[in-house]
Amino acid sequence: MGMISDRFGRKTSMMIALLLHIAACIGTAFATSFLVFTSLRFFVGVSNMGIFLSAYVLGLELVGDRVRTLCGSLFMMFWCFGLFIETGVAYGLRTWWHLQLAMASPTVLFLSYIWLVEESPRWMLNKNKLTEVNDLLQKLAKINGRPTPPSVYGLEKPKGENPLRMFTNRVTLVRTLIIFLNWMVVTLVYYGLSLNVGNIGTNIYLSFFMSAMAELLGYLLSSLLLDRVGRKTMYCGSMIFSGLACLATMFPVIYDAQYKKVIILVLSNVGKMGASSAYAIIYLFSAELFPTVARNSLLGISCTIGHLGGVISPYISQLTVIVGGKLGVALPLVVMGGPGLGASLLALLLPETLHRKLPETVEDAINFGKKAYSKNITNFEHENQAFDDPLNE
Repeated sequence: MGMISDRFGRKTSMMIALLLHIAACIGTAFATSFLVFTSLRFFVGVSNMGIFLSAYVLGLELVGDRVRTLCGSLFMMFWCFGLFIETGVAYGLRTWWHLQLAMASPTVLFLSYIWLVEESPRWMLNKNKLTEVNDLLQKLAKINGRPTPPSVYGLEKPKGENPLRMFTNRVTLVRTLIIFLNWMVVTLVYYGLSLNVGNIGTNIYLSFFMSAMAELLGYLLSSLLLDRVGRKTMYCGSMIFSGLACLATMFPVIYDAQYKKVIILVLSNVGKMGASSAYAIIYLFSAELFPTVARNSLLGISCTIGHLGGVISPYISQLTVIVGGKLGVALPLVVMGGPGLGASLLALLLPETLHRKLPETVEDAINFGKKAYSKNITNFEHENQAFDDPLNE
């Protein structure tokens, strides 16, 4: 879906994924065999991440630097609101196919986005769709009561940009591999803690609700501090905070604390808060490091590699059942804590992206973090610096 988005547009990719999502989600409720169920769930996963990534990148590319952090944080908060709705509906509907149908049917309403949502002007500019970009900027300026922006004609992007250069240049290759690894670890920790709620506490609905509350606090924390301390500092701090909380669960087990389960539940939710904050930041951090010409593709690859951690996470949560006893309760959390600390240290090698303009080309991505980049972002902006205002504001 990321490749479709970079070639045919963010909005096009989102609508294709949405149609597939509606068909797969509603179809799952009527599955008559395990084979049909798992096949449809596969397409639910494909379409779900297709919608999420396309919409996320589209949102970031439609807004300016001043509200980019707010946009990214709100995106994740609405994900969290979905968890609260899911908890309530699941508590009321105890039959799986009733739950599936109730959660899937409202997605039909999002077909209205074909009329309500605009295509990304950044993507259109990189595809040399200058007439469409010019018309959209004029429309946005009129709606927002802003001065008429200058024409984008004459600011045509150079052709022949090869996104594969991201993997042939040493600087971008190292950064990309670090991002990929962090995606896998943060996804492992996030989904591992989400799936582990059934192993601690007595009521799975209450435990899931508390986990969602911890997640929301993580998103609120990141939204408040991201523009103050920076993406890199906030991300590394969140991962270290989460990793230490997970590792700390071994102490109530070792010392056989009186309220052992309560302490582990609290530490698990503290870890979930840190992991959720990191999960929200890694989306924004990655999108700001990747260039526009390959942003959705590389974000899609990051998410794909990240979900290798998601594939592993159910088996880590099952360590409670396999090992059993006192150690089994804390073991999944300890296993998740170690990689979180290691990945956060590697992330320190990445450049800060706070208040930096998004790289448009691979050359921009290579120079990102260098002093020269802030003086000359891209060739077309250097030729007509006035163009930066309408596109970003």
